[in-house]
Amino acid sequence: MADNMNPDKLIEKWFKEEDFLDLPPDISPPKIEYNKKLIAWFDVLGMSKKILDSGKSDSGAEDILTDIGKLSNCVENSCNLLIRQNKLEYIQLNDGFIIESDLDCIDELCGILCEIQWKVLVEIKLPIRGTLTAGQIIKSPEPKVIIGPAFINAYIMEDENAIFPRILFSDDIYQYINKKKITFPFITEDADHLKYLDFLRYELNLESNRKNFDNKLKVLGVKKLLKNAYAENINKNISIAQKYGWIIKKLSALNISVYH
Repeated sequence: MADNMNPDKLIEKWFKEEDFLDLPPDISPPKIEYNKKLIAWFDVLGMSKKILDSGKSDSGAEDILTDIGKLSNCVENSCNLLIRQNKLEYIQLNDGFIIESDLDCIDELCGILCEIQWKVLVEIKLPIRGTLTAGQIIKSPEPKVIIGPAFINAYIMEDENAIFPRILFSDDIYQYINKKKITFPFITEDADHLKYLDFLRYELNLESNRKNFDNKLKVLGVKKLLKNAYAENINKNISIAQKYGWIIKKLSALNISVYH
C-alpha cells in the first residue's frame, strides 16, 4: 500500500505532533468489586393507588407531588447524620427507597427505619412495608445505582413475606441477632414467628409514659386514620383493612386503643 493510503500516515497528517497524548501504558479502569453492606428496601403501602387516583381530581397531581416531597424529606432528615459521615446512601424509586449503609451501622439503621415508618404514617397518612438484609452490592455514583444480590433478596422478601406494615429481617440479619451484634432493643417476633422492627414501641419509648404516647396518637390524627381506614375497607378491600388492623392490634398489645 502506498504511504499516502496508509491509515497511520493519514492520521499523522491530520494531527500535529503536540496534539498526540502520551498516556502511561499502565492506565486501566478501576476494578469493580462487590462489597458487603446493609441494605433496606421499603415502599409506601397505598401510594400507588393514590397516584393512579390522582388524575380524578383537579388538585390530584399537586397533592401527589406534595406527598412525594414529604416522603423524600422524611427519609432525608432521618438519614442525614449517617449521610454526612459517608456511612449511608439511598436512592428513591417513585414511592420506594433503597438504603445502603456500612455493616457497623446496624443499630443506627434500625432506628432510622423506625423513625421513617413513624414519620410517614403521621405526615402522609400511609404505612410502610419493607425488609432489612445484608449482602453483596455494587454501586456507582453517577448515575446513582445500587445493584446486587442483597437488593434482589430484600425486594423479593418484601413482596412475598412482609405482607403487613412491618420491616422484616433476612436470614443474614438473624445471624446478627443470634450473635448479639445488634443491641437495638425494639425488635418483636410476630404471630408468624418472623421478627420485625417495632416502630410503635420505639416511638412509645421516646415518650415519658404510655398516656403521653396515647395522647400523641390522638392529637396527630393517627387514631382517627387507623380507625377510619379499617372501617372503610373491612367490607370493600379486606387486604387493605388487614394492614391497618395489624397496626391497631399492635397498639392494643401496648394497651392503647384507637377507639377512645
